[in-house]
Amino acid sequence: MAKCGYEPDFSIQDTVNNSLWGKIIEQFVHQQLYIDSKERVGVQPAYYSWQYHGKSYEIDFMIANKFDTIPVEVKSSSHFENKSLEQFKKQFFPKKIVRISPRNPGIVPPVWSLPLPATQSVIDFVNTDPCAYS
Repeated sequence: MAKCGYEPDFSIQDTVNNSLWGKIIEQFVHQQLYIDSKERVGVQPAYYSWQYHGKSYEIDFMIANKFDTIPVEVKSSSHFENKSLEQFKKQFFPKKIVRISPRNPGIVPPVWSLPLPATQSVIDFVNTDPCAYS
């Protein structure tokens, strides 16, 4: 029986701890975003952190385009809880948020979940007019 979507093989993950696995996945995504964004839009992805009411928050990558600044969050597991992303949504009301993870793709506006192999498509996505998805 064929499976729909992306089903990652986590045999490599089993040999490293989750913290290291997360850093490996973030590095992979950064390399893809850096190469693609530098070649096509001349803007490099940036890490973003801020303080709010004495608490620290961080977003893995921010990508700017002519319409907006879009947060990109990378998840190395299927666990999606992310206090920083939730706080970012409450404070800044982004039109788009990209989440890259091993889960199947999906859309729950403003969050667009993309599988890891779709990292190369993020720049295409962020450069589209946000009104096209309203």
